[in-house]
Amino acid sequence: MDNTPKPFERYRHFKGKLYQVLMLAKDADDGKDLVIYQALYDLYQTYVRSLEEFVGEIDPVKYPDAVQRERFKRVGDFQTMESAPLYEYHPEPSVLEETSPTADAGINPSLMLFLEAETVQEKMEVLRGIREVLTPEILIPIELTLGIESQEDLSVDERDQNIRFHLQTKEKYERQRRE
Repeated sequence: MDNTPKPFERYRHFKGKLYQVLMLAKDADDGKDLVIYQALYDLYQTYVRSLEEFVGEIDPVKYPDAVQRERFKRVGDFQTMESAPLYEYHPEPSVLEETSPTADAGINPSLMLFLEAETVQEKMEVLRGIREVLTPEILIPIELTLGIESQEDLSVDERDQNIRFHLQTKEKYERQRRE
């Protein structure tokens, strides 16, 4: 079975926090495979780690109390998730032992709809459908995935309009490139 991470898959680090894979890359110097991933909490920082280390197991001697053996363990699929907050972090090991991997995902379903939409048109449709439930917690990762600087001083409606404008502009230029 291929355990190579793919863009937008979500993983739980063995210490409990959630991350999303952004892309795979190659080191320009030695050609090693790298995973570029982003935290799904606080400042949504981006990190790089070798693929080998990302999919590897932790040292049980160094971390005897770890709940999972994998450094990063893939968490549930959106299709079966119940309504959940944007992210959640439970440092207590007992909470990390929950049986449902989909409940562990901790990603807001409205956000996941947007992230899983592949085309600009699909993303626009999702935005229309989730407009009533948009919050800053959903908007920040949407803005980040589109490369838009988050403007938290703006209202939710203004930020929604900025995202729509960005998507429309992107679609316009992609269409021109195809023609």
